[in-house]
Amino acid sequence: MSGLTIDNPISMTDACAATNIIPGDALSLRGWTYAGSYQLRQNGSIVLPVIVRPYAGEHAAIDGMLELRSGCITVRDLEIFLSTIDREHTSISDSAIRPQSSFNSVINCYIHDHAQGILADSKQGQVLYGNVLLYCGNTGNQAHSIYTGNYSSVPYIIENNVSAFPFGYGIHCYGQSDIYAELLENLHIINNVSFMAGSINLITQGCILLGGAGYVRPHACLIKGNLTYFPDTSGNGLMLGFGSWGSDDCIVEDNILIGGACAFRAVNPRTLTFRNNIIYGAVSGIDPADYPDNEYHAFSIPDLVKVTPNTYESGRATVAIVNGSQANSVTVDLTAVTGLSIGDSVTVASVQDYLIDIVTLTLDANKSISVDMRAVSHTVAAPVGWTAPATTFPQFGCFIVRKVS
Repeated sequence: MSGLTIDNPISMTDACAATNIIPGDALSLRGWTYAGSYQLRQNGSIVLPVIVRPYAGEHAAIDGMLELRSGCITVRDLEIFLSTIDREHTSISDSAIRPQSSFNSVINCYIHDHAQGILADSKQGQVLYGNVLLYCGNTGNQAHSIYTGNYSSVPYIIENNVSAFPFGYGIHCYGQSDIYAELLENLHIINNVSFMAGSINLITQGCILLGGAGYVRPHACLIKGNLTYFPDTSGNGLMLGFGSWGSDDCIVEDNILIGGACAFRAVNPRTLTFRNNIIYGAVSGIDPADYPDNEYHAFSIPDLVKVTPNTYESGRATVAIVNGSQANSVTVDLTAVTGLSIGDSVTVASVQDYLIDIVTLTLDANKSISVDMRAVSHTVAAPVGWTAPATTFPQFGCFIVRKVS
């Protein structure tokens, strides 16, 4: 879109209505808060998507909703929230961001205090990556951090997101047979962290659920490298299948499932590949003897660190720390994160108060940092229209690490 400069910008409303935005254009939002609901209808292409992101070095936020009505739009690095919300009466369609067309992507956004975090229509080729979702949902059971499905043979990517304290489920992949057919095909749910699902609303929910109404069964889905966490035996970790209907030809591997009334629950799985998972808690729907290539433990809180480098931002990673021994500090090895060198400074932001609870640390000679896990050292953001939950520290913390440029 020609003719615009830093000193001659277009308004957000006019940009959404513009007809001369073409594939490969970038809509850079200046660093302030845009109040309202916006709909983007400009098509990009698979090779040249339309990109919506903050102007370099600035923080842009939307106090409202953003709908992606056309294909091949990428939204990244935005904050999206509601400054006022009625938790008891908001609709699940009132989502922070709603990708509604093929090949839409939502990347590295901070989404919080909304009736629904990401409500993604079941279009092919969508990517939800690296987002932090906090306090998403209402008092009903159908409002979650991520709510989506897939009916396409093209994989639907849900990767490296963090769901913290949703009112409903963390990641809910859903289908309903009287509306869609085979809605849960080829979902790739990889390296997400989901914790405390439903606990803020005092209801039993799941950190990750694949399942829908009617006869819809998850089929050919990959659930790999995720971490779910509850500090006790309430809630559910990973749930595969819903009601009496199960799943077909799914792969569940390399996950760490901690706590809950059931750490892993499967309903009538057929041709299930279940391997290299580490489970701390109850298992339902399978016989562990039939799947010996996993670690099964009685409920306990272990000591472990999971580092997931970010594909879309050099020097960025998601770090989950499980601290069963309640050590005051935990060493985190960042050698796997590209773009970091010995002596670099990084910011470490706790997802429980993402814009406030931030410290700057320096990588030591081993490219490691020491993260303070004491509860007194961390804050918990106050949810809009609700009472703040108790901190998960010192037993658990999840952080976004970013290189200081």
